[in-house]
Amino acid sequence: MKSRLRFVGLQILLVVVVLVGLDLAGNAARAISFEYEQWARALRADAVIPQEAPGPRFVAENLAWRYIEFYTMKPHFAWGREYRMDGFGLRASADGAVSFDRHDEQACRKVWFFGGSTTMGTGLPATSTLPALLQERLNARGGERFCVFNLGMASQESTQELLLFYEMLQRGFRPQVVIFYDGINEAFYERPSAGLASTPIWQVRGLGPMQVQAMNSASPLLRWRAAASEASGLVWLAQQVRATWLTRPATSPGDVAVLERQMATMMEHYRMNVRLLRGMATDLGIRAFFFWQPAMSYDLHAGRRALTERERVMWDEYGKPDEHLRHVAFARHRATTSFEDFPVFDVSDVFAGVREQVYMDPRHPNSRGNALIADRLHAVLAERL
Repeated sequence: MKSRLRFVGLQILLVVVVLVGLDLAGNAARAISFEYEQWARALRADAVIPQEAPGPRFVAENLAWRYIEFYTMKPHFAWGREYRMDGFGLRASADGAVSFDRHDEQACRKVWFFGGSTTMGTGLPATSTLPALLQERLNARGGERFCVFNLGMASQESTQELLLFYEMLQRGFRPQVVIFYDGINEAFYERPSAGLASTPIWQVRGLGPMQVQAMNSASPLLRWRAAASEASGLVWLAQQVRATWLTRPATSPGDVAVLERQMATMMEHYRMNVRLLRGMATDLGIRAFFFWQPAMSYDLHAGRRALTERERVMWDEYGKPDEHLRHVAFARHRATTSFEDFPVFDVSDVFAGVREQVYMDPRHPNSRGNALIADRLHAVLAERL
């Protein structure tokens, strides 16, 4: 009996060793593929954008608690030649002319467009970003020429925009118009009482700050470890076992109530930031405009439009249950919050009744969605500029 148990035990151990070996080999192959792809993308980016350089450290230092360098200052990591970045780590126009590297060379009315990844144009070519589309519409009227500079950064919200606006002013740049385009990022940001805050995109991707920094490290070993922790089948299995043993109770009405109170606090912080930004702009003779963006959760909660089949699949697969819960709580609070007494243009209903696909994922509009948003923004600005 003992010999049989020993034999079974050795078989199980052998199977485990084989599985570990296969998992490690697979991770090594993925790491090599990842490194080769990043190398190839960097070459393509350098060939198209020879002037591309790391952004100045002031941005990363001042916004360090929302780790942005991985997503902005090394664009070839994810987007390659479609992403032209200037020396400040900000997205430039398709031809590179509208960038802060050439800010004071341009003879035009300068517009700074702040926002998160939607403004930056995550996953879209430069010609389909909101700043580019708005510039196209403003200049189509003839007369004075406009240059719309893209100051969008992934996961950025109004507090970061306030800091970035201040930084660029300190550097001596001056616009005639500033646009702040905000919304759902406000809800996914926990303001810390002390220490570093978490970044929503870390939670969505399952990445912690150390993992993000490791993936952006100069060390191939650290990058491999970070990639392996995401791709490893054994890590996935361990996570499933842990989730089974540590299953959280179903969401209660109390959880929703807590989140809705958090949303109310977030909205007050947003209002405070708008007052500060507006005051800074007014004091310098700069026209400031604030817009509240659309979101898939608004469309669902308010019944403004039926999602397309593809959009429904994206939503159903997106971040259950935490992301859904937070989206719903934010949409409920937003539905009861009025901007009538506040200088914010609410364009969250821009997709009402639209039957075609306007989102590339639950947070980001596609090129068609951006075109519709740009039309609305232009309609607001055309009669005021």
